[in-house]
Amino acid sequence: MNNIGLEKNFFFGGKSIFTIQSEVTGAWKTYKIARTKPNARFPIPAYMVYLLTGANNETDYEYIGMVNEQTGFFRITSKSRRNDSSPDVVVFKWFMKHLFSDGILSNAKVHHEGRCGCCGRLLTVPESIERGIGPECWARMGGI
Repeated sequence: MNNIGLEKNFFFGGKSIFTIQSEVTGAWKTYKIARTKPNARFPIPAYMVYLLTGANNETDYEYIGMVNEQTGFFRITSKSRRNDSSPDVVVFKWFMKHLFSDGILSNAKVHHEGRCGCCGRLLTVPESIERGIGPECWARMGGI
C-alpha cells in the first residue's frame, strides 16, 4: 500500500501534471488537470482533465473529461473521445476515488513532474517537492 503523498491542493491547483504508475506492470499514465478561467458565460472555474498521448510531454495532451474539485467525481463530456471503459478513464476514476477517500493506492505510485501544481514554477525546496506546491503558492493557499 502506498500513501498518495500529495495534497488535494496540488491536483486542483490549476496546473498539475502527474503520473500514476503501476507497481505490478510498470505501466504508467500521465495526466494534467487544468483549471479554466472564470468568464461571463462560465463564472465558476472548471477542472479539465487531459491525458498524455504522444512523445512531446509538453504539448501532446488529449482532453478526456472534467473532474469536480469538491468530490473527485469525473465525467466524460461530449468533447471527449473516450468512454467510461477506456483504460485511462478507469485509472483516473480509481485514483480520484482513493484521493477523496483513504488517500492510499494499492500497487501504484503517483509522481508529480517537479513543478508547482498552482503556478507551474520549477520546485527546488525539498518540502515543496514533497507536497507539489511551491512556498509562495502554499502561503497564498493558507499553508504555513
